[in-house]
Amino acid sequence: MADLVERLINRFGQAAVNTAQGHEPSHTRRLHETLLRTFERRRRILGADQGVKLRHKTVSCSLAKVLQRHPSLDIAQTLQEAAVYVGKVRHLASLLANYICTWKLHHGQPFPDATQRFYMECSTCFVKGAGAGYTNGAGPGAAQVPPSTLQRFQYLRHNSNLQALQATWPPWRLHEVFLYVAKDMATVAKTYIQVHFQRRRLAITYWALFQALRAHIMNDDDDPDTQVDMTVRPFTRRAEGADYLKILDICETVHHSPDGDSDASKRRLLAQLQQLYVETDRTDYRDLMPGLFEQFPDDAAARRENRDAVWGLLPVPPKLTAPLPRFKPQPAFIRIDRT
Repeated sequence: MADLVERLINRFGQAAVNTAQGHEPSHTRRLHETLLRTFERRRRILGADQGVKLRHKTVSCSLAKVLQRHPSLDIAQTLQEAAVYVGKVRHLASLLANYICTWKLHHGQPFPDATQRFYMECSTCFVKGAGAGYTNGAGPGAAQVPPSTLQRFQYLRHNSNLQALQATWPPWRLHEVFLYVAKDMATVAKTYIQVHFQRRRLAITYWALFQALRAHIMNDDDDPDTQVDMTVRPFTRRAEGADYLKILDICETVHHSPDGDSDASKRRLLAQLQQLYVETDRTDYRDLMPGLFEQFPDDAAARRENRDAVWGLLPVPPKLTAPLPRFKPQPAFIRIDRT
């Protein structure tokens, strides 16, 4: 094919392979455009200095229908097994990534950047037989797993039932697949923090201020200055006698990011705020609800009545969230670039 390209360039000039902007295209695109331009110039549709645009179309179809003439190859079963295996490894890698963040929060260390390389290192730990050099190669994963990540993996493995998984084929055959999966995981993590950071911080702030003003909310029907209107927006009225130093500390804490404005620092700030203001109350509420579901599995009204009797007419605390997205142990979408 390379000889064909050279022959076409010699025949029609360098313009036969350049893009409309005069740039040299990729190898695959060069082959397609060269052949197409040559065909259309032979038909005298294009001039010597004119380019041509390639049109791409995606056609959705069932894998079983595409492979129905080749049942002996078992391609569908092979791809399904690979998707299941990669999905399980992705799930375990997300657990390890969150454990690393939790460990760093406990020891007062900055969070790691949730990059493709970081997720590739976490995935490598759970690919049995991959070895420390599994991430070697070209691209963002061209590094061995750091000793700190291996240490956290060993500790997690010894204190849980999470183990590396054995594939039915050599690990190197899935190396490219895991690079794509790691890139997708990094994209999900980046999108989540960019979309939900402000909303999550605001929810934690509301709850922290509610707890600070709890003793002054709706506690005296005769004195409107000690009431807070919770039906429209919390904290819209004055609360005399409140601990203003505590409120000031909350407002400063929720806006203070000691590690800068990076995505990793935002994740650490949310984890720290959750630990300070939400974790205890949400855990108490979470411990209350399973018993009510066992008592009244089909009676939501009875559950609410008994919950209010114990919890009171208080808002539900914000849910606890992990520092990084947790992926379910389900088959993953895998892709291999063969261009």
